[in-house]
Amino acid sequence: MSSDPSVKRATRLAHQFSIVGGVLAVVALGLFFVAMLLPINIDTKLVGIAGRTRIRPLPVSDQDVQQLIEKTAGTRLIKASQVIAAVKDSGAAAQLLKKLRLQGVVQIGGDLAAYIQVEKQGTKTVRTGEAVLDFVVDRIEGGRVTLSLEGVAVTLEH
Repeated sequence: MSSDPSVKRATRLAHQFSIVGGVLAVVALGLFFVAMLLPINIDTKLVGIAGRTRIRPLPVSDQDVQQLIEKTAGTRLIKASQVIAAVKDSGAAAQLLKKLRLQGVVQIGGDLAAYIQVEKQGTKTVRTGEAVLDFVVDRIEGGRVTLSLEGVAVTLEH
């Protein structure tokens, strides 16, 4: 081995870089295996909507551009996914909400469920679409439940 200081320094740096590279490779491989073991959650509601949506075929591409514009000008390219009607809030939702307290959100099977304390009735377990008092459970997320009453949406938080 050469006694030249620059060669020794270069050898030492190459050795350090190879150690760092090896450590990074092991960490990356470990993260990859962890990612492979974690469950993948697919929102089945979105899959169901996509499966029911009919997509119109494009007009024949060998036509004149002006004819294509005329064919598509009268069509609606973007459609609203939901039409939200104007709702007059009577205050009933806010009054009823005072009788509820979110105890927690858990995953049961593949669905989220919420434990809601109902005044003078005890704790109820509800899932999306079910009722608690006069509310309908619209959405359950970690630490939050969205309820609706006669079109008025309110949020119950932990």
